[in-house]
Amino acid sequence: MTGFFYYLKLSQRKGIFFKKDDILTLNIYTDANYVGSITNKKSTFRYCMFLGESLVTWRSKKQDRVSRCSVGAEFLAHAQGVYEGLWMRSY
Repeated sequence: MTGFFYYLKLSQRKGIFFKKDDILTLNIYTDANYVGSITNKKSTFRYCMFLGESLVTWRSKKQDRVSRCSVGAEFLAHAQGVYEGLWMRSY
């Protein structure tokens, strides 16, 4: 269950605030920490997704693969962010 739906399930009496005149664009920000773990050389990626000005989901996770360079770690982080964004747009 993604962060967005988990939040909605646990806070059914609360909500996400959207302004009446807000343009609901989906913005995704990603980042990666190349070789974040010195024990297994795996990078950490993180992303957050905003719908309008409201944060709807976020994630931080150690990457499954060992990247050979910082560009590879950033690419994997961006790919995961795009994947999650496409999934979010399907709903």
